[in-house]
Amino acid sequence: MEREKGRDLARGFIAIGLVLSGWALFLVYDIQSFVDRAVLARGQVIAIQSYAQVEGASTFQPRNTPRETVDVLYDKTNSADARIASYLYRLTTSWVESRRCCSSGERAC
Repeated sequence: MEREKGRDLARGFIAIGLVLSGWALFLVYDIQSFVDRAVLARGQVIAIQSYAQVEGASTFQPRNTPRETVDVLYDKTNSADARIASYLYRLTTSWVESRRCCSSGERAC
């Protein structure tokens, strides 16, 4: 009986692990496919938008400030789909740097 509880618990952890792994793979695919079709541009933060928070939840601390210049990735077929090139997109740093280099006309690309 005790052994069966342990097996059920292990199966539960395996199921949770598989679901979380699938979700992580989807996120990586989504980010990578966006970065593959995105264009790099320089942008300026014009405002910080906060979202409604649940009472007792942690406070949102923005990484950027108004008037700060940031790297922005946007889909050239849908310019409304733009994202700040944050740490998630820095996973593809070589791509971002090569776009910056080539767009500036440097020969070292």
